[in-house]
Order: sequence, then C-alpha cells, then structure tokens
Amino acid sequence: MVYLHILGSGKTRQEVADSKGHLFERLIRDVFEHLKMKVTHLNKSDNGKEIDIEGTTIVGDVKFFAECKAQADPLDSTDVQKFGFKFVTKTKRDQDVRGFLFTLSDLNPKAQEVWDSDLENEYPKHIKCYRHDDIVKLLIEHYGLANPELILQQAKHGRCFEKQAKSTHKSRACACCGRSNQRILCQTHT
Repeated sequence: MVYLHILGSGKTRQEVADSKGHLFERLIRDVFEHLKMKVTHLNKSDNGKEIDIEGTTIVGDVKFFAECKAQADPLDSTDVQKFGFKFVTKTKRDQDVRGFLFTLSDLNPKAQEVWDSDLENEYPKHIKCYRHDDIVKLLIEHYGLANPELILQQAKHGRCFEKQAKSTHKSRACACCGRSNQRILCQTHT
C-alpha cells in the first residue's frame, strides 16, 4: 500500500493546513498539465467562491475545474455540497463543464450519499471524485513512478540473494524465481 502524505509548513495549524492545501493543488495542477489539460487559474475567486483549479482541455477545449482537499479527516456532506454548488453554478454558464474533486481522504457516509444521489447520479459524465488510491494510481501511471508491487518484488528477491550470499559465500540464483544476481557479494567478499 502506498500512502501519499503532503507535508506543509507554518507556525500555526492553520498555516500548515493552508500550506498542505496549496502544495496539493500544485501537484494536481501538474497532473492536469501532464494529461494535456491547460490550467488557466489557481485559487481563483469566482463571485465569492474559491475555485482551486480551473482550465480547459487542449483537445476539444472543454472547461473544467477541480477542488483539492488535502485533509486527513474524511470529507463531510458540507464539503461535497460546496463542490456541488460550484459545479451547478458553472453548468449554468457552460453545460459541458467538467468537475473534479481530489481528496486524500475518503468521504464519510453522509458525504458519500450526497455524492452518489445528488451529483454522480445526476451528472455521471461530468464529474469525478478521485480519492487517495486513485490519485496514487494516476501518479504511478502518468509519471512513470515505480509500481509498489514491483518495488516489493525487487526487495523480496534482493533479500533472497543476500541470504544466499551470506550463507554460501557465492552468488547463486534466487530460490523464489531462479534469477541470478552476480552483483550481490557476501559480507566476507565485500
């Protein structure tokens, strides 16, 4: 399991929370840009509503906006309702707008109910909620980061080679997969 943890800085809890939020917004901005989506605004004020990310797709010129929540506690129904209000307001201006909610936490049961019945059920092709694991998957797929299973497999086989090298003073094939590794030497030969 991979865990994405955003570290913020500041003298007060609020400053740290704000710093984490801004770092998370920039990470998501970079993901959008990597996916060939042009980000036009960060932290835009729109008639009293703060929009974390706003932009357009390069192909098709479809407008989108995103809300980014870096908090550890599950989102509550008020958070989802705020997102929904922003989305509905934007669809009144442009029916093709897309809305994305990125959250490092989960939705609590009431928030999930609002998301399912009031948003996803009504606008299934226009909104998407990316939770922690979805975000990690995006980062792995689109940034070429090493898959956690691959890292675990390599670590497991590396320990096999080390154990064999220490016990036999020779480099042999891994007992798990049969691959040989000539680079790992026992402690006596290093």
